[in-house]
Amino acid sequence: MVQTGAGEHRSGGHKRSRSRLRGIFRVAAAFGVAVLLGAVGYLYVGSREVLALPSPGGPFAVGRTSFDWVDETRQDPLAPYPGVHRELMVWVWYPAEARSAPPAPYFPEPLLSADRRLFLSGPVTSLVIRDPALVRSHSLARPPVAGSAKYPVVLFRPGFGALTLQYATLAEDLASRGYFVVGIDAPYTAGVVAFADGRVITRSPKGSPPTSGPRSNFDRLVDIWAADSSFVLTRLTSLDRDESSAFHGKLDLAAVGALGHSFGGAASAEFCALDRRCKAAIDLDGLLFGKAVADGVPKPIMFLMTDHSGESGDPRGMADFHKVYEALPAGRLAVEVQGTRHFNVNDLAFERSPLFLSRAVGALGSMDRTRAINIFSDEIAAFFDVHLKGKSEAALHSATARYPEVRRLRF
Repeated sequence: MVQTGAGEHRSGGHKRSRSRLRGIFRVAAAFGVAVLLGAVGYLYVGSREVLALPSPGGPFAVGRTSFDWVDETRQDPLAPYPGVHRELMVWVWYPAEARSAPPAPYFPEPLLSADRRLFLSGPVTSLVIRDPALVRSHSLARPPVAGSAKYPVVLFRPGFGALTLQYATLAEDLASRGYFVVGIDAPYTAGVVAFADGRVITRSPKGSPPTSGPRSNFDRLVDIWAADSSFVLTRLTSLDRDESSAFHGKLDLAAVGALGHSFGGAASAEFCALDRRCKAAIDLDGLLFGKAVADGVPKPIMFLMTDHSGESGDPRGMADFHKVYEALPAGRLAVEVQGTRHFNVNDLAFERSPLFLSRAVGALGSMDRTRAINIFSDEIAAFFDVHLKGKSEAALHSATARYPEVRRLRF
């Protein structure tokens, strides 16, 4: 009889164990590949679906047009070479007659092609960022202005590096409630500015300094942006007086406000500090810079903030808010919308995918995205209704009281 030794038993056992482990690894690998393919497929399908942005809440249809304006009085200090005048791409949303005007594309050419080339060319970005050609806003292309009334004017500035058209939801909502909303793209700071003749401007080192750099870089930049707003307001005044203009007699230039997100909020406060034509401003979640901090702002400001609970914060930034806020005149307000984060105020909240990833990295809060943008829109309209349309401050406090997520701040 042949007997099997103990060593042979151990050897056979090890082989069986290794075989089982290889089987487990193969199953795990197959499962991982299946999950990865499923995730890629989910992102692929989602990134190619048509996206309709939230509808405006006001009674008016919304028209949109654009202008390319050159300030011949200023050399552009942000341009990469000397001798360039400051040139701005300006977008205007307004209350419109709901006639047969065609829809305005979310990103028109040549901006669409430039944005695709710069930001959607990689295999990953095309899965997580929606192609602007698939986004549907609610603007009409250049219809007549509604009625014979004059409408207040709100100058809008996007965040650092952002595009004005990425805030179409906010702009359309305010325009639908009876406002001219005039958005200004920032050449050499925005990711891309595309003019109608096909010229494309991207960031420059001077226009897009690192956020870790000295504060003086942003004090200088906010002053340039404020001067942009003043120039655009002067051009709007000329349009209102021009009998051949579609906006002739339609702009209430005694009722001018400023609205901006992030660095655009700082620029809006700065513009209102420096230009006497500005009556009130809203800073959407932006730290303050420039003369607004040094000398204060003699106009009412609303600090409309997202939820910063759990963040370490910026001690100097909070000190600046406190200093400016305490010196503001009557009509000031500071509130925080709990459950929101920095990008809940623009269209990227709806365009980026997947939602859980945007929340995981802190770009979006836990609140439903449509409810969040509706709260911001209502708060913005209520503040400007008080300061530009002469409504009672009770209307503003009533709007704030409607939402349990809105909390008064004490800097």
